[in-house]
Amino acid sequence: MRTALLATLASIALPGGLSRGFDVTACGQTAPERDVGVLQVDLSGFSGACVTLEDRASLQLNGHTITGGTIAVHCVENCSVTGPGALSQNSIGRSTTSASIRCSSTRTRPPSGRTTAGSP
Repeated sequence: MRTALLATLASIALPGGLSRGFDVTACGQTAPERDVGVLQVDLSGFSGACVTLEDRASLQLNGHTITGGTIAVHCVENCSVTGPGALSQNSIGRSTTSASIRCSSTRTRPPSGRTTAGSP
């Protein structure tokens, strides 16, 4: 009875736009709109986009690195990437010029090897 009541209260209290979150364990995964993907392993050796983020989706690097490939994170609209973690020897892509990507507490290493810190 108590479990059913708590489940009912949780379904009432949680707004529809609340992020659910899911594990990102391989390239080719997409975080749906307003959802959160949490990187569980280092990823490398991919072609195209490794992780795609829909509008207002985010990726938590969780201390891991996405290395090599063409585009580490493809942002369809407004999205965010948070660390700790790193994007190394690849680029971050946008679908349109109006798309924005916010990186925080991340390290990015362009192909030249120069390290750039994400914004605070």
